[in-house]
Amino acid sequence: MQTKVIEYWNGTGAEAGEGKDRKRKADVRIVVREANAMDGIMRAVLQGTAESWLLAHGYVVEEDAEAQAEEEATEGEKARTQMAAARAVAARLAARIVYPDLMSTVAEAKGIDPDMPLDAFLELPDTLTGPWQEAVYELNPHWLTLRPATPEQEEAEKKG
Repeated sequence: MQTKVIEYWNGTGAEAGEGKDRKRKADVRIVVREANAMDGIMRAVLQGTAESWLLAHGYVVEEDAEAQAEEEATEGEKARTQMAAARAVAARLAARIVYPDLMSTVAEAKGIDPDMPLDAFLELPDTLTGPWQEAVYELNPHWLTLRPATPEQEEAEKKG
């Protein structure tokens, strides 16, 4: 199985690969792997817990928030409701996709809890989770749900 190493230095960000040119050891080091069968099952289990986390944290269904935004009287209320809808979408993406995908492929971790709950995960710096996400999808491209179409797929769609 293939692996990738993500190293993160507090205040300066993360990079894939060994940070040999850095003068000090990384504050966080994560080894992610190509998913095996257990990782795929763990990913599904974590995805299954998303709804209960979302409900427990008061996130409404996006469609409900959008409908409510249309009914609001003032522009200020409409903007606040639209922001709530955007936060709900972001929370759903984090709970249903990003967290399960990243956490289920951790082979080794130093400086973070490999069993951290979603609330702790959401507090991680984006400069850490961005490269981590890239490594996970490079090793597991079949997990990408929003992949751009290949030229062959686009041509097949045109032909109907």
